[in-house]
Amino acid sequence: MSTQQLPAQAPDFTLDHVLGHSVSLGDFRGRTVVVAFGGRESAPQLKQGIQAIRSSKGPDELPVIGVSDLQAAPRAARIVVKSQLKKAYQEAVQDETATLAAAGKPPLSDPSREVIMLMDWSGAFGLSGVDQEAVGVVVDGEGKILGAGSGAQLGEQVLAILSA
Repeated sequence: MSTQQLPAQAPDFTLDHVLGHSVSLGDFRGRTVVVAFGGRESAPQLKQGIQAIRSSKGPDELPVIGVSDLQAAPRAARIVVKSQLKKAYQEAVQDETATLAAAGKPPLSDPSREVIMLMDWSGAFGLSGVDQEAVGVVVDGEGKILGAGSGAQLGEQVLAILSA
């Protein structure tokens, strides 16, 4: 993904975590974060990208905010979608625990704060096409967008941006 398609400054947004509490990008002010966007079709890319990031950086070093693009989900199906996302969240906690252990990183201390999976029903960040190709956007502590990775190389591209 070209960073030219992204604004210079990340829009602050507040979305619901799959566990019910609200999370804002502003909650991470002062810290570099990755906001990783995906949908039903790009979920494997998103999972692979987050695993690559976690193999190098634990949640205390680099928060990763996962955002599920749900704009195409019919309003009547939201209860089913939320249920599926909660199941996916439990799998993500297990995957992240295993990835951190394999990398010799400390285990999760508070999964609800360290595995962040948000539901976006309205396109809060303004990206399109993330349901087909996952995108990870690196945002510095002041909200400036440093770059992005996408697709199967999302994790490696994000790590390269962070090391530049």
